[in-house]
Amino acid sequence: MNSILTINDVKKSFDGIDALNGASFDVEKGKITGLIGPNGAGKTTLFNTITGFISPESGSIKFEGEELIGKPPYEITRKGLARTFQITRSLDKMTVMDNLLLAPREQTGESVIWPIITPGKVEEEEIEVREMAMDILEFFNLDEHKDEYAGSLSGGQKKLLELARVLMIEPKMVLLDEAFAGVNPSLSNKLVDYIKHLRDDHEISFLLIEHDIPLIMEVCEDIIVMAKGEVIARGKPKEIKNNQKVLDAYLGVVHDE
Repeated sequence: MNSILTINDVKKSFDGIDALNGASFDVEKGKITGLIGPNGAGKTTLFNTITGFISPESGSIKFEGEELIGKPPYEITRKGLARTFQITRSLDKMTVMDNLLLAPREQTGESVIWPIITPGKVEEEEIEVREMAMDILEFFNLDEHKDEYAGSLSGGQKKLLELARVLMIEPKMVLLDEAFAGVNPSLSNKLVDYIKHLRDDHEISFLLIEHDIPLIMEVCEDIIVMAKGEVIARGKPKEIKNNQKVLDAYLGVVHDE
């Protein structure tokens, strides 16, 4: 397997309760991989651990072979690993366009010295970034809303805006945390098409958490199943659908080791 992300024996507890209990798996580069499991399985905790928002007690998390544990979220993002959240985090009092213009990493204008040394470069970068933002907004059919406040968008449009903002950092991999939650079926279908297009044409890898099992079976090539903080199964959609241990986990059946 040509892995882009490797999780190995990651453990994390809160007040003595294990949220992650030795979670281990790889994500193949250039694939759309699903991460499913019943409520409390540890999926979002794992995302928070991967992206540096919380630190595990032990284990290893490697992105393109480089250890991530101990690195802050901004540094992980700069390496090309980005994420979205269950609850969208758009800057509601800023325009849709401005939400995107804030996202690119390492802009010359953010430095104290470089704008003085190379003033023309700042203006050149701003033009390039704005053109890129406009292209992305057109891709997501949000260009007509570019001058509107982000807070005026519908829930589904905010999901698109969050993904659009993630693309502004030109990621190699995106973690999607319930990107389809609260999105109407028509927009869900479009979002599926967008994700497949980004994988096929831009070689972006995806790992997504989703509770809509039929949808994840349709969009994902590989599915990882968690329960009680650990991985209990992995396989193609058809294999997972017929896995008795997975079915029992959703029904609350306990297996004796």
